[in-house]
Amino acid sequence: MEKSIDRDGKSYGTTTAKDLELDDVNTSRIAPKYQGTEEDKVHMKTLGRKQETQRVFTFVTMIGFGSTLIVTWETLLTNSFSIITNGGTAGLFWGFLIVFGGFLFVYASIAELSSMVGEAPASPTQPGEASGQYHWVSEHAPPWAQRHLSYITGWLCIAGWQGGVTGIGMLVATIIQGLIILNNPNYVPQGWHGTLMTIGIVLFCVLFNTYGARRLPLVEGALAVLHLGGAFIIIVILWYVTATFSRKIVRR
Repeated sequence: MEKSIDRDGKSYGTTTAKDLELDDVNTSRIAPKYQGTEEDKVHMKTLGRKQETQRVFTFVTMIGFGSTLIVTWETLLTNSFSIITNGGTAGLFWGFLIVFGGFLFVYASIAELSSMVGEAPASPTQPGEASGQYHWVSEHAPPWAQRHLSYITGWLCIAGWQGGVTGIGMLVATIIQGLIILNNPNYVPQGWHGTLMTIGIVLFCVLFNTYGARRLPLVEGALAVLHLGGAFIIIVILWYVTATFSRKIVRR
């Protein structure tokens, strides 16, 4: 039997959980400071779940996590040489606008999927909407193909993350080598130098995420400040030190 969940004049849908009350979350083994907000608890009841993990990220640290994950202006600076040599300033300008508009549709699609599946009550065999791409495939694929396609998608996500982390490590290693070249004219870069630095960077990330996970919110909050502050500093520097061109030259 479904029960309606209403709190503070807001409706949070229904749940099929018969023995889960909102106050049950407060008896969780999770410390109160890691249980999230009252609205989080209501959503947990809507899904028919008890909290099993700690909520260590706040709104600000989640912004930091998201900004460092999508790395907007940082990636633009590292890739600007190849962009300008292939498409020129016009390709850089119009390409940025096209990609920005295209990703708005991507985020709108993800938000729509989350709103559709997130309102459905979860069960022990049906995870919540925060699982990943494999969950969306399992939810929206034809019934006869859900299990196989979800399995393939999950492994593709793992392979993609592994390749992505390695690629980012190589990019960071290349930046470090570039800084060494700028400060030491006698340095001769070798391919194996970058490989060893990439391995060290990836190992550091793995170890920190494994044993220093509780410090991640602090790091992400600091990175959010650096991300926003760094963008402002870069804009000011480029504004004053670069030559001035007309708009027509930049866009054609």
